[in-house]
Amino acid sequence: MTSIPEALSGRFGPVVERFRYEHRTRTNTPVQALEGVVLPGGELDLDSDRPTVRTCRLTLDQAGIDALATPFDPASDHVAVFLELLVDSTFTAFQIGLFRLDVVDRDDRPDGTLLSVEGADVAIHLLEDWLTAPLTVAAGTNYVVAIRAQLDAVGLSHTIPAVAAVLPADRTWAPLENSRWDVVRELAFSINRFDPWARADGTIITRERIDPSSEAADVAYSTETEPKLLVPGTRRRENRSRFTNRLAVKIDHPARPAGFELRVNNDPASPISIASTGKTVTDEIVGGIILDLTTAGEIAAYELRDAAARALLREIETVADPRRDAHEFYMLEITTIEASTLWRAQSWTLPLAVGEPMRHTLGRAAPVTITEP
Repeated sequence: MTSIPEALSGRFGPVVERFRYEHRTRTNTPVQALEGVVLPGGELDLDSDRPTVRTCRLTLDQAGIDALATPFDPASDHVAVFLELLVDSTFTAFQIGLFRLDVVDRDDRPDGTLLSVEGADVAIHLLEDWLTAPLTVAAGTNYVVAIRAQLDAVGLSHTIPAVAAVLPADRTWAPLENSRWDVVRELAFSINRFDPWARADGTIITRERIDPSSEAADVAYSTETEPKLLVPGTRRRENRSRFTNRLAVKIDHPARPAGFELRVNNDPASPISIASTGKTVTDEIVGGIILDLTTAGEIAAYELRDAAARALLREIETVADPRRDAHEFYMLEITTIEASTLWRAQSWTLPLAVGEPMRHTLGRAAPVTITEP
């Protein structure tokens, strides 16, 4: 039996794949196939730093839209994108995104009309739902219960792992200045979770932020070990931006005692540390509903290690790999260059065309010693 990685690599025969598109709801319920609507080409991008981690660019045929049995609005409806891979004589479908569309260009030609559209994943509904009245989450409310309530308010599917932690004080978000995205982001951050993000099927998830060097690899890409999914050639570059190496995380709320936790990157093995650069770059983060000082210290340590991971970058190309998600980690084995090193996937681009390589930008997830001054 051929494994998915073996089929992707073409280890035992040609790689046979195709793209398919469906009209779906924001909760990923199928509406209709989009046969003859989406033209070949386009791109799908993922960036773990964006609120909408997945975006896409597509070209639609207006004649195909007009022929659909159910009305389809290319300026507001949702499209699910699939990559189908032939594995042992049967196509296996991987959903690689669920996007709310918006038309950016209309090309009227003698032989028909083409629509250039851009899509953002379903987290766009959180970003665009601005509060119209003050929203208060009371002290004693469970953080995850509060996050789920905001996701339910905009009709999104979610799988948010339960926690025991509850808000230590009331928090009110002002109308017109904040969206529901601002609410869920602050709630998740205050217990040291990643910003909630949409998976390929539109389900909103999050998870705890831990030391990047302690993360388990989600995939291994190798030039030496089968199945070989890496495309030959790689580029390493250093980001010379001024990264923070001294960070204070403060709790500031009128109903709570003031407090802060300070952490420092003085690790000589880290390229952005005080020891390596001879410079101290200080920053602070202030939050009113950060769970406690222990969590504040964990947030500070994570932020410093995450900054260090952004300083050393590697760009790679692989075969189209539909299994990839946000906030993932890769193990790289590249002959004479990388010997099973761990990297944080910052972004990737998947051309929606058969046979095109997938481009990834990675940050080195090396161990960094963080200290309390």
